[in-house]
Amino acid sequence: MNSSKKINNKRRRIDIKPDLEEFNGVKEEFLRVGKEFQAVYPEFQAENERETERLQENAVKVWSPTDTIEDEDLEKHIDFTRS
Repeated sequence: MNSSKKINNKRRRIDIKPDLEEFNGVKEEFLRVGKEFQAVYPEFQAENERETERLQENAVKVWSPTDTIEDEDLEKHIDFTRS
């Protein structure tokens, strides 16, 4: 068969060299395709996301913005923290 794909009743086969299987007495090269042949791997989490999670576990909330604070009081607070 000259096609790059061979299909039988059990599974789809694509001709390449990673695996050999005897089928009807003839060794064939194929790639296993299908959900049952897929690797199971953990969900990707970027390094900075892991660091953020670690820092959040140790975080202490020291300030939370509010709509009820007067602008003058907020300015005083900002000036105080800068000094």
